Amino acid sequence: MYKLRRMVESLTDSLTMYITVVLALIAIVIASLALSLIGELGYAPLSLLGTLAVVLASSFLLDRLFAWTFSTTPNRESGLITALILYLTVAPAGTALEYLQLALVAGIAVASKYLIVWRGRHIFNP
Repeated sequence: MYKLRRMVESLTDSLTMYITVVLALIAIVIASLALSLIGELGYAPLSLLGTLAVVLASSFLLDRLFAWTFSTTPNRESGLITALILYLTVAPAGTALEYLQLALVAGIAVASKYLIVWRGRHIFNP
């Protein structure tokens, strides 16, 4: 039992909180896609994948743009967390206009991380 505890402790000590949250969110995303594939979720798998692609791409690109604008180093995990939270909280898109709205929402979320700061750090991950 002691060896198992030490092994778990060494694994958890090597993970940052950002990575832990990313892994947990990815597990939930995978579960949502699996549930959609077997028909247990009321959304089409392609709609979910499209939504995921838009929020990931928008968040990534806009995070880089804002980091460059504000002369800071972007935190990859933070941007990924923002995108995954958006995927899990907004309704999947079905039309081109809805995909544009998703990109706009991602832009607002990323922008708030650069505009709502305290002592050079964002206060929350929108």
